[in-house]
Amino acid sequence: MRSYKNPRGLDKLTAAERDRAILGNIFADFSWEVINMAATSSLPFLLLEQPEDLGAMRYGPFEGQRPASMWQWPQFHEMLGRYDFRTCVFHQGNLGCDYPKPTRIWLRAKPDLPGFCYEGPPSFDKSGFYLGPLPLAKGMGSIRKRKATGPFQTSGTECWPARMCQWIATLLVESQPPPATTATKGDTAETAIATEPGYPVCEPEGSRLLGGEGPPRYCEVSGVRKDYHDGGGLCSPGRWPHDRRKLAEGENWSWLRSKLREIAVKHAGSEDELEKEAFRMATGGETGCRLVRDETYVKDIIEAMGAWLEAQDLAGPKLLEISEGQPLRLRLIRALLTAAEDPDRDFLLEAEEGLPVGILSPLPRTPHVFEEQIKWPLDREPWEPGLAWVPNYSSAKDHLDFAKKKFEEDISEGMMEKMTMKEFVDRYGDNRAIAALAVIVEDEENDKKRLIHDATHGVRVNHRIKCRDKIRAPGAREKKVLLIEIMDKGLIAFSVVGDISKAHRRYKHRKEEHGFLGCQLEGDGEDSWIYVNKVGTFGVNCASYWWTRIAAAGLRATYHLIGPCPLDMLLYADDLESLATTREGRIGIVLSYSYMSAMGYPFKWAKTRGGYRVEWLGMETEYSSYRLGLTERRAAWLVGWLRDKVETGQVTATEMAQGLGRLGFASISLDWERPFLGPLYAWSSAIQGKPGAMKIPAMLRVLFTWLADRFEKGDRLQRPVKPIADDRALSFFTDAKAEDGRAWIGGFYEIVPGC
Repeated sequence: MRSYKNPRGLDKLTAAERDRAILGNIFADFSWEVINMAATSSLPFLLLEQPEDLGAMRYGPFEGQRPASMWQWPQFHEMLGRYDFRTCVFHQGNLGCDYPKPTRIWLRAKPDLPGFCYEGPPSFDKSGFYLGPLPLAKGMGSIRKRKATGPFQTSGTECWPARMCQWIATLLVESQPPPATTATKGDTAETAIATEPGYPVCEPEGSRLLGGEGPPRYCEVSGVRKDYHDGGGLCSPGRWPHDRRKLAEGENWSWLRSKLREIAVKHAGSEDELEKEAFRMATGGETGCRLVRDETYVKDIIEAMGAWLEAQDLAGPKLLEISEGQPLRLRLIRALLTAAEDPDRDFLLEAEEGLPVGILSPLPRTPHVFEEQIKWPLDREPWEPGLAWVPNYSSAKDHLDFAKKKFEEDISEGMMEKMTMKEFVDRYGDNRAIAALAVIVEDEENDKKRLIHDATHGVRVNHRIKCRDKIRAPGAREKKVLLIEIMDKGLIAFSVVGDISKAHRRYKHRKEEHGFLGCQLEGDGEDSWIYVNKVGTFGVNCASYWWTRIAAAGLRATYHLIGPCPLDMLLYADDLESLATTREGRIGIVLSYSYMSAMGYPFKWAKTRGGYRVEWLGMETEYSSYRLGLTERRAAWLVGWLRDKVETGQVTATEMAQGLGRLGFASISLDWERPFLGPLYAWSSAIQGKPGAMKIPAMLRVLFTWLADRFEKGDRLQRPVKPIADDRALSFFTDAKAEDGRAWIGGFYEIVPGC
């Protein structure tokens, strides 16, 4: 309806088009009038957003023609030079969109703009072709959508992405002046009472809010896009492909990386031997981890980091020391993240004294690292008080010797404190709870047991803890993304999996909240012994949150220390997998474990394993064939359970729920089995709460047999299905019908679009 030569409307328009053009002109004139009024006012913030003027079309049926833009109106250039306005352009793809969407804003704001913004008006050559300042988008896809929500191919893309809303809101808040006051010298000024959320909201402590350029990787599940997570938070460089990561850069960082690499080569013997260390770690267990657990090597790394940080004036007191009660060099990690301009680091200083449980002091919100948690399964009602003491489960009594030995180990390591009931009550008063204990036998053959602190039932400690940040961790979805990337390149990945010892107990809690973490093994009365946890406790809601945040900090620091490298790390709780497809990447695997060990993360070197076929989180990945699925042991359990139910023809509601839980886990990594679980879930839901064994319907027995055959005959491992590109139209359609004991299924292939 308009063009560069006719910005207010073309000469030949229909009546309806002319009305639309006039309405658009009214809005544009009004916008510039508001900006003109604001120019001479004290208004601290103003923003106008419009698509960037990209000049004449470079190709296609409209080559050489130049569309209209609000940035071509004379008011734009007139006011830009006269008043304190700024204009900048950026790709919304840098703020979470999966397409570039070049966008220009007219701005009055004080804060500095992030690195993805390019200030200055648009410029063009003599032919009207765009010259800048915005560079060409790379790796951001297309704005065109196959499933548009309106009449245009770009319909549905007009909304700002969430991160852009957050950034604009931050600019608005930071541009506001301090509250006005009429108080004279010596008087107390009255300030406006701000509405607080009731919990601390952390501000970014560094400018590196995005770990890469353009949109991060994404997972696709049943046609729905999901965010890719590597365990390092939203700002982790690992969420982006290797060539689009934004890592700390500059001569100082290059020097540090070279120095650390030099130390590694010196202790390994050569570059070739350093690469071979990855293979030794994968096959040799604790013996194979000779280099990464070499105390002299780790000490040299720590000292090199310390000397470099001191040269950057970032050392500070006790930089390389380990604070009492936990194993991490918190100040070293924080200093490295400060040098990398990471946005989440100062909480590590708080961790030296102790982090909140979340009852007396609410847990914080960290929007630059985690998504927001807005629903909690354990809401506490005011009429539901928590008990001060709950007896242990029978499993704790059955394994009393194991529990005692475990507690004595924790006391010797400073993780627990032992006191009488009287001392416990006197010290903590009303801020106390003695939770029930349970022992779970995870592996009878290897005598592997886990002690659970039940902070939910009875004491209702978990009901009083609200984690404001949603914890995300990698899993089968992320593995599929990496497998597809590797498969497309025709490469084969090599992987090393490590285990961090007692991960959730590697941070301290504030002393005033220790009372909520009490437990008891036996006895009662004032002289009975109470065991008080001083550190993170498995079974308390905040344990996974704080450990995830601490581990994420180390993961991001490791990426910056290694620098540009074809390496991917996936961290789920205490399980770390580092994988790579090249020689340089395999050296990066060794360095990743070396640097995290130097920062204090305590690995169980005896449990280190890897190769071209690895087990991780109950899943097995065969990188040589690009297949992912169940481990042989898990598949065998499912086959046995399915065959047994088919043979007996009966199952209880509890047994069905247990088996279906395992099948549900299997379906995360196995694409083709997932649709067939629908009838199983429907029947399981229908029988919940019914006593005794029930007859399994014939349809379910057929599905049980089919699934058992699949798992038994080699389909426990499968290649991930590559997502269909958005621009591909649907071409095959199916439907089904069933009635009166008969069933039909059919489909048709669309040869001519629309027919």
